[in-house]
Amino acid sequence: MLVFHLIFAHRFVYNEGMPRLNVTIPTDALDMLNAFAAPGKRSSFIASSIRFYARKLERRRLAAELREGYLAGKDDAHAIDSEFESALLDGLEDEP
Repeated sequence: MLVFHLIFAHRFVYNEGMPRLNVTIPTDALDMLNAFAAPGKRSSFIASSIRFYARKLERRRLAAELREGYLAGKDDAHAIDSEFESALLDGLEDEP
């Protein structure tokens, strides 16, 4: 446990607060990474890609919640519209 603690502390001192992460990815994904990010810039590209994709997923989740909310309130909105329709149209039939 002490060794891990020392390595972890070392990473924060020498990597500007960024922990090191080792991942395994398919060869085609590595080829795409290499095509868009030069060596030495891959970590930044991966971090930006993760942030971009996470924001995209969050927007999808929020859109789904909004859609559910609108659908859940649809019947109430129609009922309110029906109640006030006559008041909104009152007097408009008489105009030329």
